[in-house]
Amino acid sequence: GLENKKNFDTRDRIQTLLSAKFNILENLSLLTRSGFDFMNRSAKSYAASGSKNHANYKGWYNQGWENNVEWNTDALLTYKTDISDEVKMDFNIGGNYRYNQGKGIYQHGNNWRVPDFYTMSNLEEYSTGEGFSEKEVWSALALGQISWKNYLYFDFTLRNDWSSTLPVENNSYFYHSENLSFLFTEMFNIKSKFLTSGKVRGSYAKVGNDTGAYNLSNYYGVSQSQLPYATGGMGGTLANSTLKPEETYSWEVGTNLGFWNNKLEIDFTWYNSNTLNQIMRVKSAPTTGWNDRWINAGELSNKGFELQVNGTPVDKSEGIRWDVTF
Repeated sequence: GLENKKNFDTRDRIQTLLSAKFNILENLSLLTRSGFDFMNRSAKSYAASGSKNHANYKGWYNQGWENNVEWNTDALLTYKTDISDEVKMDFNIGGNYRYNQGKGIYQHGNNWRVPDFYTMSNLEEYSTGEGFSEKEVWSALALGQISWKNYLYFDFTLRNDWSSTLPVENNSYFYHSENLSFLFTEMFNIKSKFLTSGKVRGSYAKVGNDTGAYNLSNYYGVSQSQLPYATGGMGGTLANSTLKPEETYSWEVGTNLGFWNNKLEIDFTWYNSNTLNQIMRVKSAPTTGWNDRWINAGELSNKGFELQVNGTPVDKSEGIRWDVTF
């Protein structure tokens, strides 16, 4: 029955954030932030003797403990100014540091000695393993917005990352985005009960991405053994010391239309995205001695249309409101 096979998963999480803002000049300010996200996880699963999903029907037991930390620190210098009564500008420049660390202890065992007593010491055979990983990314960035009157907006972002998980010669990658929005109902002063608001938009972006820790080289692991000497081995995945960062190029155009005081809203988007040098793990031929390997794959394309319709058929002053989305 189900009482003879159990699975437990407990997570405790702490998140903190410390920030400070300094107003240097009337239009110039500095924002600094630092915070971390800590999660402790303990997991346990077992099957009693007689379980048919075990080779010899004597049962099994797994347990593990993990600690994962993400620490983020950034600084952003912001300058805001009105170039004229019609043109406004916000400009930001700064940097970010992100550090990730994970470590854990894992145990697995087979063959219960005493029925219904689920502890590691009650197993005929068991093994213990440890895991550890860390990763850091340094970033420099700039972003801003230029607006003309109240209906034309241009937003942009510029960013460069340096990742510890890529080869030194390939660990720097630059990406950016540009977005243009035009509120034509504001420009043409359209005051209609039928068409409440209207906007057309277009954007282009290039996004970079790295990989996980320790995918550049293969490492030996020491195995638990009853032998009088140490034993070890490698995992089944072949590392790649020449990995390049992923690059995704995308563009989209669309429109947002609001009717009858925005009781009916239509959002339409036409998009296209192409990813180059996608980092992925693929199967290897058995004759190589490896199960799989890390590579930079070819081009991946994603394109299409999106249409979302939001409606509010009921909106009463008594507080009754009904929203519908398709």
